[in-house]
Amino acid sequence: MSAEEFDSIAFTRRHVVRLMDGREYSIEAVDFERREVKYYSESDFPHWVKLKRIAAVL
Repeated sequence: MSAEEFDSIAFTRRHVVRLMDGREYSIEAVDFERREVKYYSESDFPHWVKLKRIAAVL
């Protein structure tokens, strides 16, 4: 995903992030300045993911 594509998305809590490894998670928060999204893993641990690890936002 490019920086321009990331910036153009109107994020909501209904969006899902697909990582480069194929896993998908619900987006909990977005940091537009750093171009990162936050999701919670199965063990309820928060993760911030950088743009380079994001394959798609669904």
